[in-house]
Amino acid sequence: MAASIWNARIGAVNGLGRARAGAFALAEAAAGDDGEVLARRAATALYNLTSAVAMAWEAGRIGAPDRALV
Repeated sequence: MAASIWNARIGAVNGLGRARAGAFALAEAAAGDDGEVLARRAATALYNLTSAVAMAWEAGRIGAPDRALV
């Protein structure tokens, strides 16, 4: 997804932009670390972010902005 589309459509919804930045930073830290715990936390954060983005996309698709706040 292009950065401009992310910022305009999804990044502004319910703090997803901050969640994206945090999940990516955690994943980058886990990639440089040998710790399994940090890698699992990064995977969980990326999974949760993906779920939130899918829910926000669906809310936009069906025209229900209140669902994006869940």
